Amino acid sequence: MRARAMLTIGDIAHQPIQAAAPDWSSKYCADPKQSAATRRRIFEYCAARQCLMLLVHFGWPCCGRIVRAGEAFRFIPSDREP
Repeated sequence: MRARAMLTIGDIAHQPIQAAAPDWSSKYCADPKQSAATRRRIFEYCAARQCLMLLVHFGWPCCGRIVRAGEAFRFIPSDREP
């Protein structure tokens, strides 16, 4: 699948578990409620557009896609894409 866009994500998400639980915030979030809303909005945007993402805090492999998984999302690293 070819990406139409790529988005680099810094402090919006710190761990891959935040894809499955986008409302979870880390201790580094100054405003947990706002950070959860922003994370959900960005994940929704990228899932709908099939954006390739570089999530710098996720560790290797940190490049991949966010896909819809019910009410949440799932991170699929680029080395595991179909």
